[in-house]
Amino acid sequence: MVTRHKLFENILLKNVNQEGESAMPWLTDRDLGAIQNYVDMTRARADLKGLRMEVETDPWAFHDFLQAQEHTHGVPTTHNPATTDVRPGNFFWLQLRHGSEIVACHAQRWVETRNLIELVRTHSVFMDLTPTLDHQRVDLYPEAAELFIAGRIGIGGGFWIRKDWRGRG
Repeated sequence: MVTRHKLFENILLKNVNQEGESAMPWLTDRDLGAIQNYVDMTRARADLKGLRMEVETDPWAFHDFLQAQEHTHGVPTTHNPATTDVRPGNFFWLQLRHGSEIVACHAQRWVETRNLIELVRTHSVFMDLTPTLDHQRVDLYPEAAELFIAGRIGIGGGFWIRKDWRGRG
């Protein structure tokens, strides 16, 4: 039996469509249990350091937060709502907070594809809302052409830790 915390419930509740169906219907009970176990373990480690873990599904909040931070490369195009189809239901970002301040974050998005390598080669995974006529070649290592990655795939990005919190284990 899995006990769901408010953090996990928020992801699920924010990702229910008007018909009451989960926006993530492909997750089995076993998947949800494994995710919850990981969330519980991560939350316990954060608690030991005086941190609180929160989740947010607004990609623009992630965008605005990361853009405002010094010494970053900005928002990764894979997670940027200005260039990529990220929205509640296929996107969330985790925050580690100390008091009211975010001291670390990381975003995740899901894509469903028949061929992830092709999405990379065509830049669709990076900028699917902004097509281009000027295709820039993506050099993949030779073995990548033989890879076949398909299905529902999670893509992480935008990992950030505030400078004064780095190196604390």
